[in-house]
Amino acid sequence: MTIRCISSLLMQPLLTWRNPAGNEENWFIQVPQESGTTWLDTRRICLAECALCLVAVTSAVETVAYGIFTLFSLLITPCNPEPFRFFEKLLESSSFTIIWTLADLMFYNPLLVNVFTHESLARFWVGKLFIPAFYREDDRFYVVDWINRVAPNNNLVDNELLVPLLREGRDTQELIDEGAAFLKRCVLQGLDKEEIKSFKECEAATFSFFLSRSVYMYAFGQEKNTEEIPKFFKEDTRSKIQKLRAKEVEPSTIKNLYGLVNSLQEFDKDWKVCCSNDDSTRKQLKALFDELRGVACGELSGLFVTKCFQTACENEGLS
Repeated sequence: MTIRCISSLLMQPLLTWRNPAGNEENWFIQVPQESGTTWLDTRRICLAECALCLVAVTSAVETVAYGIFTLFSLLITPCNPEPFRFFEKLLESSSFTIIWTLADLMFYNPLLVNVFTHESLARFWVGKLFIPAFYREDDRFYVVDWINRVAPNNNLVDNELLVPLLREGRDTQELIDEGAAFLKRCVLQGLDKEEIKSFKECEAATFSFFLSRSVYMYAFGQEKNTEEIPKFFKEDTRSKIQKLRAKEVEPSTIKNLYGLVNSLQEFDKDWKVCCSNDDSTRKQLKALFDELRGVACGELSGLFVTKCFQTACENEGLS
């Protein structure tokens, strides 16, 4: 679930009321998004202009407050990182809402028939047209869930603002299905019932195992020869997997590495043995294993860990 600030939450009912077609879900069945005075309710636009000024001020105040809370939460991050992550998300939301309200105030509210009411959908277009960094993973998750919910089989969309969203949601869903199929084929296959059960629970050690096993498959395992590393991995992860592929590693080391990622019990037991052994072979194996786990940890909070894992769990009847 996306974390949104108060001003972002206020934008949704305000703009839904302001739009002749309401929120985005109604755009699939209402008139296309076209400019023209025949569709404009002048009174609502004027009132929305006043309300947007108030929301802009609110979002600015929130940004200052969340900035202070974020800085203070850094003090307890070594003990508990959750407050920092929470306030950081709120700070991202409020700072974006300043830009969003000002853009609507000056351009979109006076000129367009319908404007986006949800922050993640607005972020999609800002990221697509101007600054890609504004479109976050959380927004990507929202878009795919929203498309699957409101238009699972709808391909007859002629709204110029909805077509790219529909395409984005469908493309992301294909990546999710691809990642879930990979997990079932290469990660869950051969595991016992207890290990498959732990796949859903995903405690820290278990999560590390499944991620490391997945990265191993594309770096050194049966998926190594695939020309393109799939995009359900993060871009940074794909780059690091490519570097692992290019390493010159002894076959015996790869075989030992496979032993560590082949089962949850061996993963939990043998990596500790690797760390405690001082001979050169073990040191080389430990260095490669640590690098593999480091690449795997970089996947946390990404599409692969969240949506692909969730879909694989549902397919295995574990949800």
